Amino acid sequence: MKGYIWGDSMKKIINIVIMILCIIQLSSHCYAKESIDGPTDVMIPNAGESVANYTLGKGYSFSPINQTGISLNKDGVLTLTKNVKPQELIIVAKKENRVIRKKVSLYYSWSRDNEKYQIKESINPIPTFKVLTNTGLQKGILYAGLSLISCVFIGYILKRKGIL
Repeated sequence: MKGYIWGDSMKKIINIVIMILCIIQLSSHCYAKESIDGPTDVMIPNAGESVANYTLGKGYSFSPINQTGISLNKDGVLTLTKNVKPQELIIVAKKENRVIRKKVSLYYSWSRDNEKYQIKESINPIPTFKVLTNTGLQKGILYAGLSLISCVFIGYILKRKGIL
């Protein structure tokens, strides 16, 4: 029945499209933000402050840190001063009864003991562009690329089998 619109090949195509949509939906749930995104290593400054930004999924909130030379505010901004010693720091975020943690290593700069490379107190930090640090944008581009590659691959298979 070649003229019948719901022939076997059309059913196969519909099943494949449904399967692709299910895979995309499942992958978005698997990669839902259940982690603290941000650097795992932060350098202790020779002068001034070091700043690292951390992000969370919806509903989570940071547990603030206020130690000598170390602070983490509710927006996920970790600030270190030159008085901090190298150590392992645990950043904690909570959502109802769920808790996620991230271990962050604080370390000295290689130039700390070298007078030739010391930073002067008067130098202002270089601002970073939000686009470069936007992990949501990076993940969106990754998922779009994976979806495109999957569609091209499945189309190639279907074409090769003579379905399309």
